[in-house]
Amino acid sequence: MINFFQKHFYRNMGIARFLGIYVLGDAIVIVPFLIIFLPLTFLFQGWYGVAIGWSLYMGVRHFIEIFYWLFQQFVPDGHRPGFPFKQFGNKDVFIIHQVLNTVYSVAYFTILIFLVMDRL
Repeated sequence: MINFFQKHFYRNMGIARFLGIYVLGDAIVIVPFLIIFLPLTFLFQGWYGVAIGWSLYMGVRHFIEIFYWLFQQFVPDGHRPGFPFKQFGNKDVFIIHQVLNTVYSVAYFTILIFLVMDRL
């Protein structure tokens, strides 16, 4: 399985781009996030909460994507994080870190928004 991701990490995902999944490597983090995040958000906040969470996710995702590509132009590939990223290449790790941090940001901002909406 790891060999598959190493060979196809940058494979174009076609129509999945509408979900913020640009390469197969993005799907490693985004698909589990969406499977957990969307049903839980719908359960507790309904479609309105899903719309807020999705808008926030896509906004943060695209905002971070700008910085990711800017930094890729100027940063050398010298940094190598350890476990659990040893099986991925340098550029692969950049994508994983970027997407993971986007997911964390969205989750925390969504919780914050729901807490604020609950108090209004």
